[in-house]
Amino acid sequence: MKKRSDSLTNQELRAGVLGFGQKSMRKNYYPELRLRNEELEQYRALLDQARDAICLVDIESLRLIDVNDGAIRLFQLEINKDNPLPTLPQVVGKKSETTIRDWMSGKDETKQGSLELEVERTDSTGKQVFLLLSLSRATFGDKEHVVCVGHDISARRHAERALQKSHAELEQRVLERTSELVAVNKELETFAYTVSHDLRAPLRVINGFSEILMMECGKKLSKDEMVYLQHIQKSSHEMNGLIDGIMTLSHSTKGEFSQESIDISLMANAIIETLKTTNTEKINYKIRPEMQAKGDKRLIKNLLENLLGNAWKYSKTKENALIEFFSEKQNNGIVFIIKDNGVGFDMSKADRLFQPFKRLHTSSEFEGAGIGLATVQRIVQRHGGRIWAEAEVGLGATFYFTLTAS
Repeated sequence: MKKRSDSLTNQELRAGVLGFGQKSMRKNYYPELRLRNEELEQYRALLDQARDAICLVDIESLRLIDVNDGAIRLFQLEINKDNPLPTLPQVVGKKSETTIRDWMSGKDETKQGSLELEVERTDSTGKQVFLLLSLSRATFGDKEHVVCVGHDISARRHAERALQKSHAELEQRVLERTSELVAVNKELETFAYTVSHDLRAPLRVINGFSEILMMECGKKLSKDEMVYLQHIQKSSHEMNGLIDGIMTLSHSTKGEFSQESIDISLMANAIIETLKTTNTEKINYKIRPEMQAKGDKRLIKNLLENLLGNAWKYSKTKENALIEFFSEKQNNGIVFIIKDNGVGFDMSKADRLFQPFKRLHTSSEFEGAGIGLATVQRIVQRHGGRIWAEAEVGLGATFYFTLTAS
């Protein structure tokens, strides 16, 4: 058997080296290249899935070098060999070019890192598009580029503009309504002045002459004639009471309004003492001590005088009459409660309770002009609160009120 010579020719050596190199490249280099290509394809797919526009921009010409599908969609780009990619100012608006170049050159010292700016452009359909751009520098190899990310904020901006328009329209309507209310209040003030001065004058004449007739001709008048004259005087006094009620109602919604801390228990006790001196009925009462409220002292006193006065008036015919005044915490607020065990009222008529001159009892049963609760409601509303009532015929009534919105 022949042995192979240990020495190789140059041709054989070259062929062996080349053969080994090709095998080595196929074995080591190609798999790595495929892996790199796969990674690039994955990154590319990831970028194309993004809804935002992502662009690689030449730092000198500002021409787009590469873009993702989001940029093609957002900037409405047409990419083909005959149509090169445009510059960044061409797609986001020429107005932004100076800002971008100042940032790139470092002239704008307030924007040394990345640059964020909002631009407005009109797309091919004529629709306004609002973009929020974020630009930053990136170096690939030995060359510096700009990476631009664009986010479409059109929906937000259109919503904000619609909201601003709605606010402007609402403010205009409020101004118009305010103007109308001012005019109405002016008319009411004029009406109240007319009622106070022009109507009282003829009433004074009627009341004055009826008294003269009573004094000078009383002995000459028959019994029926005296009754007629008394009816005239009584009606005159009732009309005067109605005028007083209208004036009180008018004053409850105008004038200076002050906020101060009030010992509402002390105020209620003082009102009850006054009622005791002006009425002969014995009525029991319970007032929780040291209840505090914040509001206009004059108006709160008017409110309590009406509510406690009503409780006294509608309870005085009952045996063991009792008036209670206390407070409870409800829904993160304080509710004040005035309760009596008087005649009560029919809850089916409760909608008339706070209407001026709408009485639930006749004047022959209980005196009054029917203006007190209407005044109370306006005072409560002026304090930002609310008032409501519960009652049962023959068992009494309970009034609830708050002095602040809750």
